[in-house]
Amino acid sequence: TFTVTVKELSSIAVTTQPTKTIYSIGEALDLTGLVVTATYSDGSSAPVPITADNISGFDSFEEGPQIVTVTYSGQTDTFPVTVADPAVREPGLYIGADTTPTNISGQAGDTIIDKAFAFIATDTNTDYTIVINEDITQAATITYNKAGVTVTITTADSTERTIQKDGNGRLFTVGGVDNANPRNAKLVVGGSVTLKGIAANNAALVGVMHGGSLALKGKSKVTGNTSSSNAGGVYLFASNGNNKVTLTLDENAEISDNHQITSGDAQGGGIFAQYANITLSGNAKITNNSAESNTGYAFGGGVYLNSTVTLTMSGGEISGNLAKSATSYAGGGGVSINQTSATFTMSGGEIKDNSVEFVTYGRGGGVYLGLGSFILTGSAKITPKTGGAYTTTADDRNSIYLGSITWTIRIQGTLSEPTVGLIDLPSNWTIATPLLRSWDGTNESNFASGAPTDKFGLGVKINLSDPYDFSAIAGPWTASGNGRIDAK
Repeated sequence: TFTVTVKELSSIAVTTQPTKTIYSIGEALDLTGLVVTATYSDGSSAPVPITADNISGFDSFEEGPQIVTVTYSGQTDTFPVTVADPAVREPGLYIGADTTPTNISGQAGDTIIDKAFAFIATDTNTDYTIVINEDITQAATITYNKAGVTVTITTADSTERTIQKDGNGRLFTVGGVDNANPRNAKLVVGGSVTLKGIAANNAALVGVMHGGSLALKGKSKVTGNTSSSNAGGVYLFASNGNNKVTLTLDENAEISDNHQITSGDAQGGGIFAQYANITLSGNAKITNNSAESNTGYAFGGGVYLNSTVTLTMSGGEISGNLAKSATSYAGGGGVSINQTSATFTMSGGEIKDNSVEFVTYGRGGGVYLGLGSFILTGSAKITPKTGGAYTTTADDRNSIYLGSITWTIRIQGTLSEPTVGLIDLPSNWTIATPLLRSWDGTNESNFASGAPTDKFGLGVKINLSDPYDFSAIAGPWTASGNGRIDAK
């Protein structure tokens, strides 16, 4: 015989604090130098690895002292940090790492934005920062297409400052004018800058075109624009994959309260994307946008994914968005995946409280998978609304709609949330057809067993030719461990 001694974790302690403990507003947490030591039941101790996933309680946009908590295998300890409003910067245009602004008083234009971009157009540097300390009304569209150049617009301090569009047209157009003349120009909007549109516009508030790039960081917003065409908030467009455009939302940035209201087909209240890469992370939000049509269909209240688009969501939320048709059908209140070359990969964050309104039928208040690929992994969550309902004119359940037996949900690795989403199907869905398939990052295959069907609810079957004909999937069917539909 022999004796096996199992040592258990008794406690952890922060034995060396991080090197950096004082942060400016909006600055990311830096764990360099942090040492956390675990003590075990046999009296032994050893350092343990700590990553951002072990950290809670840090808010880079909350001024003052904070207590940051480290959690490891159920044990916790803390360390203090301070977030302070940085010294107020003088408004103006800064080149590279300069600490004093460049004189742009002689440049053409009515605002600091006009003058700064006029200067940049003829200058030879590649990195600029525009600091504003007041609200600005901007009449002319800023067309920024200088290849290889990054322009950051931020605030002098943490006070919200608005750049308000005056009149029809975009506030900013970033990138090339057409596919033959692409430009990898990059615009970064950070600090507490709000880009604000108007109630009756004929264009999206920001256009990112043919190789261009837009990054929203800090507490920046794209908000308050109602367009009759081309999305309400951000229009992402290129003509082929060689000149794809990029949109990044991180930290506490928002695309919110934008609307496309049109007599044609509505596609993308918050974002329309074609040949584009989109990332959503941190605490960023795409919220309270709508795609609304008076005479056609409406898809993508939050985001509309067209040809050759990737949407990668690791954090943040897509919430409170609406797709609405006054005469026809609507789908994808939160996200609409509409082309075979479109891919939405969700590893974290939450999609919630999205809805559709329609006359004929609705397809997916949360996510519409009409074509393309929808990949779920990690802590992805498309939260069904408690008390929500599918009726003959509206669906507020925040469900996932699978458009045909060809387009199923791909599961990569494990799903950590107990409830991931609610699935709706067309009425022609058949027994033994997979709802879920396994995805290894390259190839799709059927589950032999172990499909996480317990994490998904079954919603309704929808007859696409009769809005009054819908019934509960869960009545006649169940979902089995191989990811398929079976008769009860």
